[in-house]
Amino acid sequence: MGIVKSTVNEHIRNIYSENKLVETNSINFILLLKGCIKFNTIEGMNIEKSISWVGSSYKDLLNFPLEAKQDAGYQLHRIQNGLNPEDWKPFKTIGAGVKEIRINCEGNAFRVMYMTKFLGKIYVLHSFQKKTQKTRLQDIEIAKIRYNAIIKEGKK
Repeated sequence: MGIVKSTVNEHIRNIYSENKLVETNSINFILLLKGCIKFNTIEGMNIEKSISWVGSSYKDLLNFPLEAKQDAGYQLHRIQNGLNPEDWKPFKTIGAGVKEIRINCEGNAFRVMYMTKFLGKIYVLHSFQKKTQKTRLQDIEIAKIRYNAIIKEGKK
């Protein structure tokens, strides 16, 4: 059985503008956030879904406190392996298939909006700290614009 070890050097980030995708190897994301090494087997196992970071979602997530970053990494890892996050809800006002990971850390609320609508890929639309009970319209609009950009790109 072949084993592939991913390194941080394989981590690819192409940030061109607010609505461009940022490709990242999921294993490296976990490496960066949790400080652990993960191995993927190629034969006999499913390969994890890749993560595409849209706009500034990756940079925004890196601004979370360490514990919230680690939790976000763990929850995204669950999604990559076909499981639901531990605390999530659908967010249909943005678009079909959009979900929100809910992270509570040190009395603060953090959110990661994503979609897995297209086979084999996770699109992280927006990462932010939630400061009120209701999600701010600005955060909803950011996620909507990014969602629509992905849908438009998929139709080309």
